[in-house]
Amino acid sequence: PKIRQLRSNHEEEIERLRREALREIDSFKLQLFKSSNERFKLEARKIRDEERSRMDKYEQEWMVKHEALRMEHEAEMKRVREEYLETMEYSEKQFEAEMRKCIDQHEIDLEYSKNSIEI
Repeated sequence: PKIRQLRSNHEEEIERLRREALREIDSFKLQLFKSSNERFKLEARKIRDEERSRMDKYEQEWMVKHEALRMEHEAEMKRVREEYLETMEYSEKQFEAEMRKCIDQHEIDLEYSKNSIEI
């Protein structure tokens, strides 16, 4: 009987130690899972930050490129406008010269006609 009781006590102690060991293992598994989960979150955050940074860089490059194109376009429009104004001014002067020439010729012709009629 005493041996049975000792055996029973030992079995209970062994069972208690086994349960305690299982709890510790579960605790370690939980800690490992938390640690792994945290590393995953950190890695995912790092990837998102890198992606955001890369997209910001592309956006900045795009803005610089399009600002340069806009400035080139404005310069081209200014040049074309100035050429147009110069052409208009030249055309007006030519028109005025041709008109003056026609008026002068007409006056000469009128003068000649008057002189012809008087003779």
